Amino acid sequence: MPLNHRRSDCELYREPHTNQSSTSTKIHNQSQSINPPLNNLHPITFFHGYPHPIKSCETAPVSDHRSLGGCRAFLLESRERVGLCSRIRLDWMIYLALCLTNTCSGARIVPTCCSILWTSSQYPRSSRSRTVTMASSNPSHTPFTAQSPPSKRQRQINTKVASPTEPIPKKQSTTRSSIPRDATNPDPMRNALGTQERAVNIISWNIAGLRGFLKKPESTDELRRLIVNENVDIIAFQETKLQESHINECTLKLNEILVPFKFDSKWAVSTTKKGYSGVATLIRKDKSNGYVPLESGGEKWRVGGIDGESDGEGRSVVLNLDQFVFVNVYVPNSGEGLKRLEYRVNKYDEKLRVYMEKLKKNGKNVILGGDLNVAHLDSDFFNPGEKRMEKQAGTTPQERASFGKLLQQCGETEGKAWWVDAFRHLYPDASGVYTYWSMRAGNRAYNRGLRLDYFVVSSELLHDTERGARVLDCTVLDSYLGSDHAPVKLSLAIAPTPRAEEQ
Repeated sequence: MPLNHRRSDCELYREPHTNQSSTSTKIHNQSQSINPPLNNLHPITFFHGYPHPIKSCETAPVSDHRSLGGCRAFLLESRERVGLCSRIRLDWMIYLALCLTNTCSGARIVPTCCSILWTSSQYPRSSRSRTVTMASSNPSHTPFTAQSPPSKRQRQINTKVASPTEPIPKKQSTTRSSIPRDATNPDPMRNALGTQERAVNIISWNIAGLRGFLKKPESTDELRRLIVNENVDIIAFQETKLQESHINECTLKLNEILVPFKFDSKWAVSTTKKGYSGVATLIRKDKSNGYVPLESGGEKWRVGGIDGESDGEGRSVVLNLDQFVFVNVYVPNSGEGLKRLEYRVNKYDEKLRVYMEKLKKNGKNVILGGDLNVAHLDSDFFNPGEKRMEKQAGTTPQERASFGKLLQQCGETEGKAWWVDAFRHLYPDASGVYTYWSMRAGNRAYNRGLRLDYFVVSSELLHDTERGARVLDCTVLDSYLGSDHAPVKLSLAIAPTPRAEEQ
């Protein structure tokens, strides 16, 4: 049955739009001027204010109820929650809701018999904990807060609470503990340079997609800060995810970012799968401020050569210099469900050891750097005690043992291993030092990570000072952001070559 009303009870009119930056709730009654924002205004509820003025407040959730049925259901629920006076008839409330729903694009209801609460749709609708103020005429009523939307149990608590000040039980939140980072250089004097030595800094960084990385100003700022602060001579990227057609674009972009420094570069891209794998090595070539570029007496670059299958995935670039050979590698991940575990352990790792042995027998210092996708020791990941980690890529017993074989590799007549994990050699007791954190789980803030990025060097670089190069330090630069991996830095001291002295 239609509701009879008088214009004095409820007036409908339009007003021009007025800009308001505030999203605060507006409460209107007969004596107040009405000036709510006009963009998508929605009715919230009606209160037992008839015919008394507003004297106190309480809160209720913001909701969108555009249909008449939705308004009716919400009003019924609201009346039970806040104890609406029976003097306000439900059909009267529905009529007002209908008017508001149909005229929310610009019309406003000016009620003279009750108070109406408005709210702007500027509140994010994705939020589930926002509240707005609701008016009440009961001076003794104390404000309370209700969650949006309230659960059935919470509504029962709200109606049964005798004292409005009694706290509503909440689920206790649990926070993950942070893992402290502990690393101390046992030999600070190692960093001292000889009179004829110069420092060379190599950076390895898995940037998880170079094109996306270069599109973010905050990431490019981090890269430039890294190059300048760490005095970088060589930088190795892994997981660039580029195609052949992207190389020129990324090279030009890097040159713009790194001005005034100039870098020569070599790229390996995946030809078997788009947007997958890929590595790049950049070496500084400018002579500004007296800088002397590193030289090569023979073939400077080589792409691939470790394994035929991995060569099609763009997983390695070899840089051949006078003082050492640097191998930038992105070792295959065993993948979800460990689908590539057998290939990774029994094929790729084996061929990598053969390749490294070949370089070793050429009589040059060798440095293997990059994302090796394995956490070798228990101290290289945050939760070694969890059984499930034995079935996770990078922490399976097979992968860890395979990496151990590389570090134990030695000649038939030699008594010491050929290769050394530079960081673990310098910091044997370090804990909580990781290079990868899951972004999906938000683990970086808690330092719950894994050490997957390494520099594996010839043992002579740590013990023999007659080889023309030696290791000064190896550190994890986890203060640089932009990827789910942190950069790793290897610092060398090298003696000048005759060609460099001539220059």
